[in-house]
Amino acid sequence: GEVVAFRCRAYGVPKPRIKWRKDGVTVTQSHRVRVRHTALGSRLRIRNAQLRDAGHYQCLAKNSHG
Repeated sequence: GEVVAFRCRAYGVPKPRIKWRKDGVTVTQSHRVRVRHTALGSRLRIRNAQLRDAGHYQCLAKNSHG
C-alpha cells in the first residue's frame, strides 16, 4: 500500500531513450504506475504498491551509439 519509486540516471550524446522493464516486460503506465522522464534520466513511481508489483525492475538506456 506504500509508494515505491525508482530512479535511473543516464547520460549520452545523443541523449539516450530510457525504457523501464519488470521481469523482462516493458512497464505499462496506469493510474498507479507512472514514468517520468527528466533531463537527468527517468523515474518510475508505483502508488499503492501491491504484491503483484514485486519483481525485477530494469532501466534500459539506449541511443544511436548503443
